[in-house]
Amino acid sequence: MYKLLFCKFGKSVILSVLLLVLLVASVTPVFAEDLPTPDSLAEQAPPSIKATETVPQITAQIDTPSGLVVKKPLEGSVFKDQIELDITAYTSEGKPSKIDVVLYYGHADRESYYLATGVGEIRKTATIPSIINGNKVKMEILASGISPGYTLRTIFLDRSSSYAIIESVEGKILDFNEDKILYTGYNYGYFGGADTVLKILDRHTRQETILSTHLPEDFDYDQVPAYLTPKGALFIQQLENHHQGLMEYSDGELTLHDQSDYYYGRNYRVIGSNAAFERQGSVLLKNVQNGVERIVADKGILWDLTEDGTVLYTNTTDRKLYTYKDGKSTRVSTLTDPSVWESSAKTDGTRTLYMRSDTNSLMMHNGTESIELAQNVFLPYETGFHIENGWSAYTKVEPLGTGIWMVSPQGEKKQVTFCNSHAMIRSVGSNGEVLSTCNGNLYYSSFLAGSDAFPVIADLGKLIYKNNKLYSRTGGSILAIHVTPNDITPPKTQLLVNGAAPVASGWYKPGARVEFLAQDDPAGTGVRDTRYDINNGPRQTYSGPFLLSGEDTYFYQVDFNSTDNNGNQEGQQRIIIKIDSDIPYTKSALSPNWSADKTYIKSYTVTLKSYDQTTGVKATYYRINGGEWKTYSGPFEMNQVGERRLDFYSVDNVGNEEKHPA
Repeated sequence: MYKLLFCKFGKSVILSVLLLVLLVASVTPVFAEDLPTPDSLAEQAPPSIKATETVPQITAQIDTPSGLVVKKPLEGSVFKDQIELDITAYTSEGKPSKIDVVLYYGHADRESYYLATGVGEIRKTATIPSIINGNKVKMEILASGISPGYTLRTIFLDRSSSYAIIESVEGKILDFNEDKILYTGYNYGYFGGADTVLKILDRHTRQETILSTHLPEDFDYDQVPAYLTPKGALFIQQLENHHQGLMEYSDGELTLHDQSDYYYGRNYRVIGSNAAFERQGSVLLKNVQNGVERIVADKGILWDLTEDGTVLYTNTTDRKLYTYKDGKSTRVSTLTDPSVWESSAKTDGTRTLYMRSDTNSLMMHNGTESIELAQNVFLPYETGFHIENGWSAYTKVEPLGTGIWMVSPQGEKKQVTFCNSHAMIRSVGSNGEVLSTCNGNLYYSSFLAGSDAFPVIADLGKLIYKNNKLYSRTGGSILAIHVTPNDITPPKTQLLVNGAAPVASGWYKPGARVEFLAQDDPAGTGVRDTRYDINNGPRQTYSGPFLLSGEDTYFYQVDFNSTDNNGNQEGQQRIIIKIDSDIPYTKSALSPNWSADKTYIKSYTVTLKSYDQTTGVKATYYRINGGEWKTYSGPFEMNQVGERRLDFYSVDNVGNEEKHPA
């Protein structure tokens, strides 16, 4: 199909194109997305159209693009005391331009600081002066001499201490896991300028793959997401017929699943190895590992997908909500009125939240029955309600503002925070946490803590819970979030020796294994670090268990404490650990027992005496002629008849054993 498209051109055009390709082939990478999209897609939408060429890896650029190019810092970058700069500016004729980098801070950005200046390029790590102490900082990058005279780039940066940078890329991150990052980046052309493209970055090898060069203009990937899959990605791209296409990249091939005038975030989902999406009014489920595809409903609207492959959808024939699992669809509620829609649904696999059209009610189905949570409400699908690990959260408009309510896995319902204006739910954690916005600020609340919401000191972008940890996609950065409530309780640290609390005596044998177990209050911010020193030596940050050998000293004074993410520091603790390196030793004495007429020795009385100068002897053992070991409790007799072999050894109170035969 793709090859036939080239037959439309005349020979002279083909020769010109071939010459142009020969000229630029050495510097222009070829991507699967450069293949033309069939014109017939405007009239026909086949279920699956596959590109025949694989997507190659990105080639290195061999020329500096014209114009102002800012590779670092990225929009929304976070920094503490230093920031990395990677900026180039050249005219279209290749002449270097003057570059100025200025920071604006203070009230209404009235204060300024010239951070760096250069000609053609600035590649350095710049130090931030201590006078700039606000969280939000505006950076302006000015390049002079580029048509129409100068070019200005404005970047907003964040200095908040409530998170740590996990990863950064040049672009906007859409999805990530432990191995890959899916993001929109830039492909710098030989003749200048940069195109927005969709890329996958391997976090281990740092190798990038371009998936698409045809992204929709002004596309909001926070509302209409792109997903990583085990073999690639699922995303939206622009088609030549002015439609948008739902594309799957897998093992180097692109597949067009469906096309539409516009896509919504609920139209497709990816969780684990399962992908659910809509195609020409039907709902489908695909295992992206083995490629097996199933029709869930001939006529339906997709709402949600769980990791075990359960699909939540509305059947557009009867307007009711269904779950699909293992080839079978099951009604969620028992409502039979054909005029009532059940829609806008979310599930965690056990409980389901959905809207009922006749009463504008938010309903929760707990696996047995449907319960009304709120009536006469209008809840946006993305920000009005959420469910995670049995915890449900929803907004409820009240006379003086908006309340955020939560329902626990046990069915207990309560209001966790209140906003005096419009509130939106941003994320729900698996332990009863909820992040919401009020008056443009982000707040953290906890069902279990039972306290008022407190502000999170950062502009956190798109919030995500992964493996019970909170992350944010902020521009080109992945951030690990440390929320900072009004936490005044320090953590508590326990020292363990060989996996247990220290013994009263403090004595251990060489190689004692020491570890720290630090815990913060359940409603607190979590443990930041544990620090310790031994015998008043250098202070160290604990990173894992360590051994005490007893080679240089027998006495170890361990001082330690922990600090939480809100800066609360535990009081110093001290534990004394002593190492007994001395091995016990045992002496034997034989006393002959004579016959009645004193003519021969009929047996010997054996006496064993053991010694240990440190922790003392715990037990002495003996055996005769290689028999079973017995615990020595006092003198015993050995018969004189035949050859006799006596083995014995002692053990001290920390487990040191005297050398002995096995």
